Amino acid sequence: KSTLLERAFVNFRERGGAQERAAFEEFAESNREWLADYALFRALKTRFNWTSWESWPDPLKHREPAALDAARRDLSELVAMYGYWQFLADRQWATVREHARARHALIGGDLAFSPGSDSAEVWAHQDLFDLTRSVGAPPDAFSASGQRWGLPMPRWERMRGHGFGFWRSRARRASALYDILRIDHVVGLYRTY
Repeated sequence: KSTLLERAFVNFRERGGAQERAAFEEFAESNREWLADYALFRALKTRFNWTSWESWPDPLKHREPAALDAARRDLSELVAMYGYWQFLADRQWATVREHARARHALIGGDLAFSPGSDSAEVWAHQDLFDLTRSVGAPPDAFSASGQRWGLPMPRWERMRGHGFGFWRSRARRASALYDILRIDHVVGLYRTY
């Protein structure tokens, strides 16, 4: 699929019509809250051969504004491509939702209670996570030794201090995608809180 998606982006760049370009710009603007960081993160993951962001050069790892600006310039084509791919996915998803609604069907989805450590969300919001601690489950009937999920521990006091904006943003995005939303895993969310 990657080859086809790359070709679709090249076609859009070279021959995209005004209507499609305007729709892409509108999508990018209305999703700026997450898309800008996500597209840059994906471009940097490509540049650094998919290594963890924690191994990137310190200026990028720590999101120094000058380093981020330079990366956006240097990787502008990749950043645009990854943004365009999200635009295509969003369009296709909207078509599926319209099809389901026309048949009185609801689409349900999961909202993970914590993003993975090597994700655009954690990279963009490092201050909201304790990266020295990992979320898991204590020993129980399912696992005598407990479980390590490798998810970063949220810093709830900081999140509260920001009005839980991080979680509100994630919930808004998920509610734009799904008719029914389930928190996966609500017990884990409760226990970490």
